Amino acid sequence: MRRILIGLICCLLLVTGVSAAGTVSQLQTGTIVNSDGTCEVTVTLQLKLDSVPASLMYPLPGNAKDISLNGGIARTQLADNVRYVNLSGGVHAPGTYTFSIHYSLPDAIKADKKGQLSLTLELLSGFDYPISAMDFSITLPGEPEAPPSFLSTYHQESVDSLIDLQILGNTISGTFTRELNDHESLTMTLAVSEALFPQPISKKWSLSTDDIAMYVLAIAALGYWLLTLRSLPPRRIRRTNEPEGLTAGELGCCLTGQGIDLTMLVVCWAQM
Repeated sequence: MRRILIGLICCLLLVTGVSAAGTVSQLQTGTIVNSDGTCEVTVTLQLKLDSVPASLMYPLPGNAKDISLNGGIARTQLADNVRYVNLSGGVHAPGTYTFSIHYSLPDAIKADKKGQLSLTLELLSGFDYPISAMDFSITLPGEPEAPPSFLSTYHQESVDSLIDLQILGNTISGTFTRELNDHESLTMTLAVSEALFPQPISKKWSLSTDDIAMYVLAIAALGYWLLTLRSLPPRRIRRTNEPEGLTAGELGCCLTGQGIDLTMLVVCWAQM
């Protein structure tokens, strides 16, 4: 019984040591939302490590594209709809490290069944380390008409009370008033109007004046080619008589490149 108790205490100490092996002292997220629904996101984090981990991966949304790490190419991998960025390359000893991750989201604007547009941004995707301080800013193409709502893994809807939120013009910024747990996820949802995002309304198929003119000219060119320039395919005609100017004896010479068939030549003369 005593050995079992000692083993449980050791496991508890081991788990505690792993969970306290590092912390994010500061996390900043800046997002620029374009009028077509695409987003440019920059994440800057200061990570304090008490030991060198076997692997250090920062999670991003699964649809993140054009990912760069500290201005260079990032090594990533996709698992369970989460895109992980490998941070281990620059970590060789315990200490404080700063990472800058930039990525883009192809389409953050969605429409529900009623046609209402909403902006959904995943600010945190479940990093392994706790976060001591976090602030974020989101720049929209115009002023929002309603405040955003937030959903967290640990705090659920009550996470709104932990954020000091400010809306100035077309920028939404917020600062967390308490530390966030490890493996925390945070999603922001904002109802937006069609005036801010005229391009993704609906995903309607529309053509500009230039597009219409281009298609009209292409159809006219195709019609002109069909009527005047296109040559009809050759027709195969079976002939029972030898071509004009050739006798039956000379036909084999023309077709096979062999000498004149004397027998057929004599027969041809007899027919004549």
